[in-house]
Amino acid sequence: MKNNINKDKNNIAVYGFDILGFDIPGKPSIISENKVINYAKFSEPIDLDKFDGLIIPQGIFEKIKYHKTTLETNTDVWVEHELLMERK
Repeated sequence: MKNNINKDKNNIAVYGFDILGFDIPGKPSIISENKVINYAKFSEPIDLDKFDGLIIPQGIFEKIKYHKTTLETNTDVWVEHELLMERK
């Protein structure tokens, strides 16, 4: 996402929905007279602090897999630590 922040409006970032399979528009959407939605892909470098609001789908920074065996269930957890800390 390019720096599409409009200082005269409330800017909301919609971040990371592409890794869930959603198509991400290439340009911001004006949803009202004073609100703009800016879309950003998961891997895109972006400073989320510049926005007035943020929408992030739950679970995009981690993956959990369960493996059942006859005796037990094992859990593998993968967390995107670096990216998560960068976005925090």
